[in-house]
Amino acid sequence: MNEKEKELLERLLVIFRVEAAEHLQVISSSLIALEKSSQSEEQMDLIEVMFREVHSFKGSARSVNILEIERICQSLESVFFALKTKELPLQSSLFDSLHETLSYLEKQVQFLNAQPGLSSKPEEIPKTEIPAVSPESSLKNEVKRSDISSKTVRISLERLVSVLLKVEEMRSINLSAHQRILELSDLQESISDWKKNFEKKQGINNNGNNENRLRKLNDKSSSILSSAKNDARNFQSMVDSLSYDIKSTLMVPFASILETFPKMIRDFSRSLGKEVELSIRGAEIEIDRRILEEIKDPLTHLIRNSVDHGLESPQERGKKNKPSQGTVSIDVSTSDSGNIEIVVSDDGAGIDVERLKSTVLERGLISKDQAEKMSQKSMTSFIFQSGVSTTKKVNEFSGRGIGLAIVQEKVNKLRGLITVDTQFGFGTAFRITLPMTLANLRGILIELKGQNFALPTTHVEKILRIKKEKIKTIENTNTIQLEKEAIALVSLAHVLGLSDDNTLESKSEYVIVAILVMGNHRVGFQIGSVVGEQDILVKNLGVQLLRIPHISGVTILGTGKLVPILNIPDLLKAAVDSITHSSNPISKRTRDESKRKSLLVVEDSATTRALIQNILESNGYLVRTAVDGIDAITLLKVEKFDLIVSDIDMPRMNGIDLIMKIRSENKFSKLPVILVSTEESRERRELGIDVGANAYIVKSHFDQGNLLEAIRRLIGD
Repeated sequence: MNEKEKELLERLLVIFRVEAAEHLQVISSSLIALEKSSQSEEQMDLIEVMFREVHSFKGSARSVNILEIERICQSLESVFFALKTKELPLQSSLFDSLHETLSYLEKQVQFLNAQPGLSSKPEEIPKTEIPAVSPESSLKNEVKRSDISSKTVRISLERLVSVLLKVEEMRSINLSAHQRILELSDLQESISDWKKNFEKKQGINNNGNNENRLRKLNDKSSSILSSAKNDARNFQSMVDSLSYDIKSTLMVPFASILETFPKMIRDFSRSLGKEVELSIRGAEIEIDRRILEEIKDPLTHLIRNSVDHGLESPQERGKKNKPSQGTVSIDVSTSDSGNIEIVVSDDGAGIDVERLKSTVLERGLISKDQAEKMSQKSMTSFIFQSGVSTTKKVNEFSGRGIGLAIVQEKVNKLRGLITVDTQFGFGTAFRITLPMTLANLRGILIELKGQNFALPTTHVEKILRIKKEKIKTIENTNTIQLEKEAIALVSLAHVLGLSDDNTLESKSEYVIVAILVMGNHRVGFQIGSVVGEQDILVKNLGVQLLRIPHISGVTILGTGKLVPILNIPDLLKAAVDSITHSSNPISKRTRDESKRKSLLVVEDSATTRALIQNILESNGYLVRTAVDGIDAITLLKVEKFDLIVSDIDMPRMNGIDLIMKIRSENKFSKLPVILVSTEESRERRELGIDVGANAYIVKSHFDQGNLLEAIRRLIGD
C-alpha cells in the first residue's frame, strides 16, 4: 500500500469509527427497549430499526475491509431477519447472546480507536485485519459523505471555547458602555439644570450669545446621550445574539451521555442478581459539552451505587412488600436561577443514619455530644467524607468510602453542589446543581468593609436578616438556630483578614448572614450588605497569582472595578478551623487532635489521593491534601506538617522539584518526605533519595502496611 492509499484509508477509518459508534448505540438502545416491550407492533418496529442499522453497519465495515466486523454483522442481520419473519422466537437466552455480540463489536471498534496506525491487534480479537482498500470503493464512500461534509466544518472544542470567552469578555465592554450612559445622563441633567437657572436670570443679565451657546450645548448633550443609548442597545443585542449562537454550538442534550446507561444498568444489575428499571426524564435538556463530559463519571458512580447499595435483592424487596423490580431514576431539569439540576434517586433501602453515625464516631470525626445534636440532613452529608461508608460489603465496585468523596470533588470543581436526601427503608436521592455553562456564573455581590466580593449562588443556601438577640453562644462560639439546628456564625471580615477579631460587627440591631454549604459543612457568615445578584464573567487570576487563599477568580463590574470571587471551599475550611480553636460543637476534629500527627498528601490522582487519605486518617493521623507541588508549597506556608507523602509525576510541579524546593528552605530542611510512585526503575529511586526523600514506595507493590511502617519509623506514632 502506497502513502496515498494509507492516507485515504486513515480518513475513511476516522469516518467509520464515528459511524460504528452511532450504529452500535442505536442497536444497543433498541435491544434494551425490545427486551422490555410486550407490544407486538412496537417489537416489530424495534426489530426493523436494528435490522436496518446492522445492514448499514455491515456495508460500512465492508467499505474499509474490516472483515471480522462485516462477518459478525452478516450473522446479526440473519438473526434480525429471522425475528422479522417470526422464524425465531424472542427469549432471554437470545437477548443475552445479542448483548454479548454487541459488546464484542464495541471492543473491535475501541481497538480501532486505540490503534490509529493499525499495525497490531489485541489477542482477544485475532481475526481483525485491515488490508489494503480498493480505491474504487473508497472513492464511493467519500462521495457518499460529500453531501454532508460540504455543509459542515470541523472546529476544535478549544478554539470554540476561546471564541466564546472572547464574546463573554465583550459583555464587560457592554457594562462599561451602560456605565458611560449613566454618567452622560448625569452630565445632561446638570446642563439642563444650568440652562433653566440661566433662563430665570435672563431678565437680570441679558446675554443672547450665552443663551444660544447653552441651548446648543444642551441639545448636543441630549443628542449624544440618545445616540449612546441606541448604540448600547444595538451592541447588547449583537453580543447576546453572538453569545447565544456560540453557546448553542457548545450545548448538547443530556441524552448524549444517558444513552449508554440502560445497557450498563442491565449488565450490572444482572451481575448482582437484581431486577432494575431505569427511568430517565429531561434527557432533551441541553448543557455545556465540557460540563457534560466531566459529570458523566460522577453520574455513573451514583447510578452504580444506587444499584449496588441502594436497591435490595428481589427476595428482600418481597419481604418488605415492594415490587421485585427496583427503580433508579435520573431527572434532569432547569431551575429558576438558570442552573441545571440532576437528581439520581432510587426506591431502595435508604441510608441507615444510625450506622452512619456509628461510622462517623468510630472515625473520630465528631464527638458523641455533637452527633446527638446533629440533624439527619447534617449527618447524612458525612457520606461524602473520604473513608466513610455504611456498607459492610467491599467489592470491586464500591464499599471503601472513597467514591462519593470523588463525586463531590468533581462537582465542586465544576462550581456545583451535591446534597443527599434519604428516608430509611424507602430510598435515597442525590441532588446535583450545576451551572449551565462554564463561561459565567450567577453570583451575589456583597459589600464588606468598603469592598465588594462575589459569592457563587450554587453554594449559598440562603441569606438572612437576623436580630442580634437571636444569636446564642455555645462553647465560646456564636450560633444561630436554623431548622432546629445550631449553625455556627463567623465574621467573613475576620476570615478574609479584614478584621483582627471574630466578633460580629454591626451597629444595627440586625446582622446580615449568608448560609454557605458544601458537603457536611454548613456555616453562617456575617456580611456587610447585599448589593445585588447578577451573571458574572469569571476571569482567572493568572500564573502569577495562581493560588490566593479564599479567592477563586475575579469579575469586572461596569464601572471597571475588579471584584474578587470568593472560594467557598476555602472559606468553609477556614471557618471550621476557626471554630475548632473555639471548641465549637460543629468542629470536625476531636478535642485531643493537638496530640495527633499532621500529614500532607500530595497526589494529582483523585482516586489515589482519597485512598491514601483514607488509610492515614483511619490510623489516627490528621491529613491535608494537595493536587501538586505548587499547591503543597502554598499549604506549607500557612500550616505546619510532621511529614509529607508525595507522588512524583504531577502537573505544574512534580515530586522531585517539590523536595528540592523544600530542602532549599531551612525551616523545611528536616521535614520527612515519602515518595510513592509508579516508577520502579533504580535510576528514579536513586534520584528521589538523592534529592532528599526519606523513603521511596512503588505503587505496584503498594501495601498500606509498608506506608504506615515508614511513617512510624520517621515520626513515631
